[in-house]
Amino acid sequence: MTKPEFSREVELKKIPQNGMHFDETAIQEELTALAARYRLEAVLRFHVEAELSSWRKRGIQAQGKVSATLRQTCVVTLEVFDQQLEENFNTLFLPARMIHDSDDPDADVPEAMTDGIADIGELAVQVLALGIDPHPRKPDAEFQFQGKAADAPVEEKDNPFQALKDLYDS
Repeated sequence: MTKPEFSREVELKKIPQNGMHFDETAIQEELTALAARYRLEAVLRFHVEAELSSWRKRGIQAQGKVSATLRQTCVVTLEVFDQQLEENFNTLFLPARMIHDSDDPDADVPEAMTDGIADIGELAVQVLALGIDPHPRKPDAEFQFQGKAADAPVEEKDNPFQALKDLYDS
């Protein structure tokens, strides 16, 4: 299995008792891979900052924010523009065996850890995905209708059935 584009793994047993600060920025190769993953023109900057703490010696509590600069195409003008994104998160990682499915769609289901390791980087990428506007619009974009005006005369198009009608009428 290949690692995610921005994998930053943290091991539960390496988190100090009073917690730790997590601060990571993506390098160029990771930015390019993220842009491809989410079909963006480009990801110019991607940064995650979080406070990590041990949760009952069984899990990892991660609370922080993701910030990014994305280059997208405006759906109105088709111009490429840069957009700033900032998203907060508060997530609990638990061993997979401790996570139970829920029928409640609003329930906060923890993320799974594998062998006491949580991938904070992949969590940050998923938080980024939730913040990406699927229909990006440049802030000053205005739609300019380029069709015919409503009061413009309607042109008569050639109607092939009119020729048949003319033959029938004669």
